[in-house]
This record gives sequence, structure tokens and C-alpha cells, in this order.
Amino acid sequence: FCQVDSSSPRRAEGTGIGLALSRDLARLLGGTLTVESKPGEGAVFTLSLPAPAIAGGAAIPEKRVNGQEKADAPRKSVQLLIVEDNERMRSFIRESVGAGYEVLEAADGLQGLRMAMEHTPDLVVSDVMMPHLDGLELTQRLKADERTSHIPVILLTAKSAVEGRLRGLQAGADAYLSKPFHTDELKARIRQLIDLREKLQRKYSNPVAGQANGKEQMPPREEQFLIRLRSVFEERLDDPELNVETLAEAMHLSRSQLHRKLKALTGLSASAYLRDYRLQRAHELLREEGSTVGEVSLRVGFNSPQYFATRFKDKFGYSPSETSG
Repeated sequence: FCQVDSSSPRRAEGTGIGLALSRDLARLLGGTLTVESKPGEGAVFTLSLPAPAIAGGAAIPEKRVNGQEKADAPRKSVQLLIVEDNERMRSFIRESVGAGYEVLEAADGLQGLRMAMEHTPDLVVSDVMMPHLDGLELTQRLKADERTSHIPVILLTAKSAVEGRLRGLQAGADAYLSKPFHTDELKARIRQLIDLREKLQRKYSNPVAGQANGKEQMPPREEQFLIRLRSVFEERLDDPELNVETLAEAMHLSRSQLHRKLKALTGLSASAYLRDYRLQRAHELLREEGSTVGEVSLRVGFNSPQYFATRFKDKFGYSPSETSG
């Protein structure tokens, strides 16, 4: 095998999985795929299949675990973006990840970048070698932009050299798989990154708390984003006009971008995150001696003490007046 054009943005790109896929298909049908090769003389590949398979009568065995059919856990709320210039490879990846994901597709890096900015997917799976914008540059741009820096990226490449992997990780990729890759490994990597995101959401769902302790930590860039967001809260805590629109403007994001980023980082919408911050700070202030419910209500941006008391009880299960200092 020889790739004539080895440049990253080459126009024609092989999938890098032909032989491995052919071998696995042969095994699934009960057959074999063998090769005889001599240097300088070429190679002869032999595919052998049982007669029922050739006649179309062989059934592909189902995956079973402990006698039960193995099923991937549905994740219907998770949106994946596949960026791959080979249409068949995109289809293969889409079918490999299985049902339960909302899948978006882009035919090259530039299209993938635009779609990532527009949709803010939960995870990106990208080829490395593509025309117009390769996977490394795509990853760098996604990680450098505050709107998309939190999105996990899995890079796929036919180059298995250590240098290639290092370049991918240095670009900011969260995982790096070489073609031909095992579909189970790709699915495991996706689940692993989504599970990590969900753990971080639970840790950072309290908007008043500082940096969470434990093994899983928010990437420094995202931690700084939340710190800046909390500083805006504190500066305008008593301002009832502070809402999602004004908050997004202060963070130099659109309303939808702020919502999607906060949802990815904390599991909360922008409005819920702001409301919880006000209520958590109110709880702290009420525990300080001398602070009345009316005073605290105004200090955290609620014009109506009655409405404040209602939301406070919904949040904590008891009224503000029952909060002891």
C-alpha cells in the first residue's frame, strides 16, 4: 500500500480500514481472508466463504453477554458531530456509534467548524487528514474559542506513529484513535467522555461553590469561564435587570451560546444557573445575623419579597424566615 499524496489537506483520502473491515466481515460470515505476499512480486488475497453465506442464507450473529443481547445505553439527548471527508467512512462511523445519539455530519473541516459554532454539539469525532481544514487545525480552533472550547474531540487517523498522536493531543484532542479502529473502542471512548462530562456537571451544578474537589476537574479554561461568570453575578447581584440576555452580553456570547455552554458545563440552563446563584447567596446572607428577609431579597435582585420567598422554599424546602443564623 502506498499513499501517493501524504499531505494533510490532500483531496483524495483513503479510509484506512479496508483490510480490517474485510477480515471482520469474512469472520462474521464464517469465512476467512488470507494473504500470500512476496517482496517485489505483489500479493494475492484469498476470500473463502461457506456456501450458505454465498447463497445469502448465513445469519450474522448477534452480540450477546451472559446469554442476553447486548444493547448500548440510549443517549437520545447527546448530539455528536462527525467530520469526515469520505462519505462511506462517515456512514460507517454513524452506524458504528449506534442508535441513541443525534448525529450531525460535515464533509470537511471548514464545514465542521461552522456546524460546531452553530449547534455546539456534545462531542466531535473528526478525521485528521481532510481538505480545506484538517482535523488538527479544526481541534485547535474549537479549543481556542470560548464558545466551543468545552466540546470533547476524538481524532481518527490512518497514521499510527507516536508523533502523530502527540500532535493530536497537543492540538487539544481528548482522545486519539488510529484507523483501522475497533468500533467498540470508539463507542467506549464516546461513553467515557460523556460520562466524564456528566460527573463534572454534578460537581459544578452549585453556582456558588468554588472549584470542585476530587479526581475529575474542569479544564482550566472552563474553570476560568465560570469564575468570570460568577464575578459578573457578584458585581450585579442586586440588579433585578440582570437576566440571561444581559448576562450573555457581559460574557460576549449570544443567548443560545451561553445557554448551551452552561448546560454542557453544569447541566443547568443559563436562567436556572443565575436563579440558583441568587438563591444560594440569599441563603448565605440569611445565615448572617441581622439580615432580614426583605433586605436579603433586595440584595439578591428580587423586587418582590413574596416571590423571593416562594422561589426560596421551592429550592430549599423551607421558607427564608426558617433559615437560622
